[in-house]
Amino acid sequence: YGPYAAPRDARALVRFQPDVNMALVHHLIMFASPGAPTSSRASCGGNIIYAWARTGQTTPQGLELSSAATGTAGLAYGVGPGSDIGHFSLQLHYQNMEGKPVFDKSGVRLSFESRPPKT
Repeated sequence: YGPYAAPRDARALVRFQPDVNMALVHHLIMFASPGAPTSSRASCGGNIIYAWARTGQTTPQGLELSSAATGTAGLAYGVGPGSDIGHFSLQLHYQNMEGKPVFDKSGVRLSFESRPPKT
């Protein structure tokens, strides 16, 4: 899915939260590429910045990059102007054991901040 451009005022990507149908999605992979998207077609080139698999989980576990509670406040992926990340694409891999077509709205919720990450 994608490409999805980073929000205009975003300078830091601080959290990934899978929002997935646990009975259907096997794993997902998120890619990031520089600059604005050059087409409306998803491209899974670029760098892998996040991956998730359901193995051993009963609820989807996310990834918080910036957290005062863990001492990682200010850590994040830089996004937008002056960074290597301008847009994202997502691959979802399904395990549909019934083999019937299904409608699915699974994805990843991204949280951004307007302050650039610490360097």
